[in-house]
Amino acid sequence: MNPVTDAQLKDYYKSIKCLLPICRKEEKQFLSALADSIEEFCACRPDATLDEIYERYGLPNQVVADYYTSMDYEDLEKRISFSTMLKRLCAFIVILVLLFFSVRTVLLYRSYQKSNEATITEKVIVIE
Repeated sequence: MNPVTDAQLKDYYKSIKCLLPICRKEEKQFLSALADSIEEFCACRPDATLDEIYERYGLPNQVVADYYTSMDYEDLEKRISFSTMLKRLCAFIVILVLLFFSVRTVLLYRSYQKSNEATITEKVIVIE
């Protein structure tokens, strides 16, 4: 087996970070502590493979699941409700922006039609 490379470790950290729905201060501290622990492990065992890291620390989804199971229930509930509220707020803002631009487009189109009706496009000359 080949020893683990920096690129593999970077992918491992990246996949863990992607699985975290919100990355706040506590999650960043957790990721930093995990990275330090893995670097220590790799320093002690330079020939360590990615499979050994998976065995010792777990797959990315297991690491995230263990992190959330170790959290306090009330704190986890607050984070989930905040995340839900933030997503709803973003959706509401997007809907408002779309509504604003839709109304603006309709008003501009009506103004365009009125200006076309008011403009003289042809002149009829009657010769007697």
